[in-house]
Amino acid sequence: MGVVAAASAAGAAASPIILPSPIGLVQPPPPLTTGAVSPIGNEQELRFPGRVGNTERVVVGLRDDGSAGRVDVTQRLTVPKVGDYAFIIPAPVLAVVGAAGTQSEPGQRNTGIVWQGFSPGRRMLAARATLEPRAAERGLPLSVKIERHGDSSTVQLTDIARRKVSVANGSARATALRRVVRQVRLALGGRDRLLLSRTLQVDGRPAGTGSVVADLPLRVRWTITPDGKTPIPVSFVLGNGQPLVRRVTVRGTPKVSLEVEPLAPQELLPSDADLASSKDPLRLTERALARIALVNQYAQYLASPDQFGTSRTSYAYRTVALPQPWPPVPQADSDESRTLAIVLASVLGAAALCGLAVLWARS
Repeated sequence: MGVVAAASAAGAAASPIILPSPIGLVQPPPPLTTGAVSPIGNEQELRFPGRVGNTERVVVGLRDDGSAGRVDVTQRLTVPKVGDYAFIIPAPVLAVVGAAGTQSEPGQRNTGIVWQGFSPGRRMLAARATLEPRAAERGLPLSVKIERHGDSSTVQLTDIARRKVSVANGSARATALRRVVRQVRLALGGRDRLLLSRTLQVDGRPAGTGSVVADLPLRVRWTITPDGKTPIPVSFVLGNGQPLVRRVTVRGTPKVSLEVEPLAPQELLPSDADLASSKDPLRLTERALARIALVNQYAQYLASPDQFGTSRTSYAYRTVALPQPWPPVPQADSDESRTLAIVLASVLGAAALCGLAVLWARS
């Protein structure tokens, strides 16, 4: 049974209203690059047997100001059937190695992570990649900012995963929308997202087009440790009607540890009671579907080769000690440079004299 649903609204003027796709790509990143996963060589089609499952873990190393200094991602792809596979996962990769449990070793190109081989029936492909931080940071759902104020610091968390989504204006009855929501909920419970790709529509009274700003609701488990103090655990949701920004001020320079995961799509669908009590059930449903589209988009931080397979990504943010940059090279006309030049000349001169003495002794 498809997800396409149509329910009659009273009156002869009822017309189909197209609803937002719950799996439509709103505006990347993520995935970190636009478009489909690349084929290998001159092949025109990707190769993978069956529906590929995709699970990802993104770990962000934070600098003192909260910006991303290092981004590592572990991606696990499950190929469930017998057959050849060949594809490239686009990513700004600095280095990649096989992750625990992999049954094949990944390759690396300047375009991303390379997988090619044969599945005997079930094959786990797992890679751990270090990404270029600036490019990788653009696909993250959460911004962390740390500011010092004297002997204290303020940590600010901001849900930055927001997009403008085109929607239909008009009206539709809650009873008609309820049937659509139930079909979407049923399709979300399956392992094959092909049903969700079909056009969603409901009978109502369309009145042109408009837009809504949809946010990606994030469940955040936050542990912040002030200097020499006991860790403070906090849990909350950003978005979905809750504030998009949270701040906390503590003494000293805190260490931050965050576990971030988008809400499950089923959590975002309106209930029958929500639809019945809403003054605008059409807009309520459209906003929920737009949020679900963002959840599905951020479930692929790195693209999956199978856009109709299941994907899930969790994000972690950690304060880490990052390598310090090299000190600046002194200018040629500085006192330090002249001193260094004299020292180097003396050392090299002494070495040359030693070499000449050895040659003379052997002559």
